[in-house]
Amino acid sequence: QKSSFTRYERASDLLDRLCRRFELHPSMVVVALIYLQRLHDAGVILNSSKINAYLLVALMTATKVFEDRSPINSLWANEWLMAMQDVNTFELRLLTAVHFRLFVSTEEFGDLANDLHFFQPTAEMATARLAM
Repeated sequence: QKSSFTRYERASDLLDRLCRRFELHPSMVVVALIYLQRLHDAGVILNSSKINAYLLVALMTATKVFEDRSPINSLWANEWLMAMQDVNTFELRLLTAVHFRLFVSTEEFGDLANDLHFFQPTAEMATARLAM
């Protein structure tokens, strides 16, 4: 069965598209990755047929928890040509697997952000981002 995310082959493309579309702060990506790690730690298999769906709902959940405003589920579903029921199902699976543990400590966030060098862009990256 073909994924509904065929127009974005890589997770980085998916993240970039969602962050631009919904004007998300890059910190939401870090939180989403923490949620994905928690899913993995809970024994959820993040294979190629499910990773983009879980990435989508992890990012969606992060914005619901940490942003003042968050797009409603139907906007996320429409953006990714995903059935609303599928978005809701994956969201519930994520929440259940992590036992609704959505708080992210400053230390946990900082450790991952530093590992990713997420908030230390090079001058080239900053220039390229401004040119877009």
